[in-house]
Amino acid sequence: MGNNINIGSKVRIEGPVVIGSNCTIEERCTLSKGTVIGEGVHIGKGTNIQSSIILDNRTVSSNSFLKRCIIDTNCYIGKNTSIEEGVVTGSNVEIGKNSIIRSSSTIKNGSIILPYSIIDADYAD
Repeated sequence: MGNNINIGSKVRIEGPVVIGSNCTIEERCTLSKGTVIGEGVHIGKGTNIQSSIILDNRTVSSNSFLKRCIIDTNCYIGKNTSIEEGVVTGSNVEIGKNSIIRSSSTIKNGSIILPYSIIDADYAD
C-alpha cells in the first residue's frame, strides 16, 4: 500500500492486492486477489475489480465491473460499465456510462466510447 490512501466503509480487499499512493476507494467496493491499482486512481462506490491492472491517474466510476483486464494511464470509465476478461485499453481512453466491453477487445489510445455502447471487437476511434 502506498501513502495517502482513502478507503471507504464496507470495502472488501482479498489480497494480495497492490494499491499505489493518492488513491480513493469508495464504499462497498471489492478488490480481488491479483489486482494492481496505480497511483492517483479513484474507484467509485460499489465497483467490483477482479484480478485487473489499473495504471496511474484514472477514474473508475461507481457500480462498474472489471475482470482480468488492463486499463492504461489517464483513462475514464463511466458508471455501470462492464469490462470483461482480456480487455486492454490504451492511454487517454474514455468509456461512457452503461457500456460493455467484451472479452479480449483492445481499445486504441485516445478512443472515446459513447455511453450505452457494446464493444465486441478491437476498437480504434
